[in-house]
Amino acid sequence: MLETIISYAGKIADLQNRDDLILLTDSQDVKEILDDLIFFAQSDEYLDDINGLFVSVHDGAYGEIYAFSKSPSDEGTVPYLTLDIWKLELVWMPIN
Repeated sequence: MLETIISYAGKIADLQNRDDLILLTDSQDVKEILDDLIFFAQSDEYLDDINGLFVSVHDGAYGEIYAFSKSPSDEGTVPYLTLDIWKLELVWMPIN
C-alpha cells in the first residue's frame, strides 16, 4: 500500500537557488497534484491546508514535491522566503 509521508523540509529560502523546481500556485494545478496524493493518502487532512507547491519533473513524472501554506492573515499565495515547507513523498508500506 502506498502511504503519503509529510516531513518538515525547512524554509522556502532553503529552496530558492534550486533551478530544477517549478513553483505552482494556481489552485487548479495544486488541487490536481494533491488529489492524486490524497488518493494514496486516503484523505490525509494535512493536505487540505496547502496553498502552493514546488515540484521537480523527471521523465514526465513529479520527482520531488514541496508544499507550503500561507498564514491565515496573508493575502494570495505569495511564497514568502520565511514560510515553512514540507516534503511530500509516496512510500510503499507492506500490509500486515
